[in-house]
Amino acid sequence: MIDMCRWQRDHRRYDDLLKYCRKHNNYEDYQPFFYRWTDEEMSNVALSLCHYVDKMMMSYEHWLEQDFKENGGIRERMSAARLGYRNIQKAMLDAKEREITSLKNEIASLQREISSLKAQLSAGTS
Repeated sequence: MIDMCRWQRDHRRYDDLLKYCRKHNNYEDYQPFFYRWTDEEMSNVALSLCHYVDKMMMSYEHWLEQDFKENGGIRERMSAARLGYRNIQKAMLDAKEREITSLKNEIASLQREISSLKAQLSAGTS
């Protein structure tokens, strides 16, 4: 049986191991060392990488949880988008209806003014 130990903070290579693992996350970064590192070195690298992946996954899970709390799930977002679109369409229709009403009132006013001017013109020529 091979005597291996898990490196702790007080191990002389612990800090260097963490620095390397933080900066390198591709298979190609580790491949040259596969035949040079001892089983203990490989095991400690693997454990460090597992811890980093675990930390990233936990952070991502926390982010997903916060996002869900703040924005809801997919159905809620789809409903909100659909309702938002409908509200925009309704607001646009309401604005167009107000514009049409305003233009109809302006037309009626101009038609009254035209009638008044025609009356004045015909009164002045007789």
